[in-house]
Amino acid sequence: MTMPFGRWRGRDLRDIPGDYLRWLLTIELYGNLKSEVERELEEREERARRARRESEAPPPPWTTPPCPNPAMMSAVLEAGRRVMSRQTHPDMPGGSHEQFLQLTAVMNWLAKIISLHGVR
Repeated sequence: MTMPFGRWRGRDLRDIPGDYLRWLLTIELYGNLKSEVERELEEREERARRARRESEAPPPPWTTPPCPNPAMMSAVLEAGRRVMSRQTHPDMPGGSHEQFLQLTAVMNWLAKIISLHGVR
């Protein structure tokens, strides 16, 4: 429906700011304008509720099977970290500060993933 009067005359109700639509409900409206304004506001509120629910939804569960041996997994990760530390450390040939920071970031990420899914 298009707005029949005022500043937003000729504009679709979907294009009119919410505060103006809420103000319209404080004055006397003729025809089915009041019900259309109420419907538009309710649709906007429903879209906002849906967006909040989607943004607050937990991430999907990890679908991989549980680790058969968490202690061995920790040992493998630690061994890999040591090897990569030797390769990326700034004091080692071919290593750099940036590479070492990236290794640290990856290890922190892995630790977070592991703790989120209760592997240890």
